[in-house]
Amino acid sequence: MSTIVPAALSVTRWSRVSESGCEPNTSFPITEVDPDPEHVALCRRWLQLFGAKTTGFTPWTSYGCAKDVWRWSRGLPEGEQHPTTGAFHLAALADGYRSRRQFAGSPSATFNLNIRREAP
Repeated sequence: MSTIVPAALSVTRWSRVSESGCEPNTSFPITEVDPDPEHVALCRRWLQLFGAKTTGFTPWTSYGCAKDVWRWSRGLPEGEQHPTTGAFHLAALADGYRSRRQFAGSPSATFNLNIRREAP
């Protein structure tokens, strides 16, 4: 069963966030697979190190940020992990970021997120 997103957390409403991202979308068939909780936790760690909230939406997408988390995880003691678009999206929502679809029908979302390239 995929995770239901409360309407208050999303600017552009969708029914849920699955492993693939926002659903329904035009890129992937609807899935009932939730994002891996360990990947959501990893994305939250990355957001706490590299993320900063902004007042408006920025071009950073859940797909691109999930790839950044994957590259960052290569240097971690627990080893490389490959979080999904949906895992990053749920992590951002859990950390208080606002989200909206990247474009109509997209599984990816954008956020009120700025990325620091170096951890503080």
